[in-house]
Parts: sequence; C-alpha cells; structure tokens
Amino acid sequence: MTVKINKWGNSYGIRLSKQILKSLNLQENSEIDIEIRDGKIILTPKKSLQSLLSQITPQNVHHEVDFGDMQGKEML
Repeated sequence: MTVKINKWGNSYGIRLSKQILKSLNLQENSEIDIEIRDGKIILTPKKSLQSLLSQITPQNVHHEVDFGDMQGKEML
C-alpha cells in the first residue's frame, strides 16, 4: 500500500486506513512505537499492561524465583 506524507501544522504525518487499524485492533489515540531500522520506518502497536497480563495462562506463567537471603541493606 502506498500513502503520501502530508504536512500537519509544523509536523508531517501519514494516514492509516480504518482497515489497517481494525486489523491491528487499534483505534484513535492508540499508542504505537516508531523505530528506524535499516532505512525503514517500523510502526509497532504498543501493548497495554492489561493486554499483556491477559495473555498469562497456567501453561506459560513464570513461577517465583528464589534469589537467596538478603545481603547488605536490601529491604523488600
């Protein structure tokens, strides 16, 4: 898909179609990460804590790790 870069105030932007947003489960004001890699602009949906926590299952949960007794002036 080809889109044009447009001037918006003092910045520039691109428009994302409703179909693209829907396919990524994004909506107005959704946050995304923007990264430049190998001369490409990478837009990645930023997952919310709630979304990440909802993916925890009994099969993939990490159990508590025992790091041993406290040392020095540690407080828990």
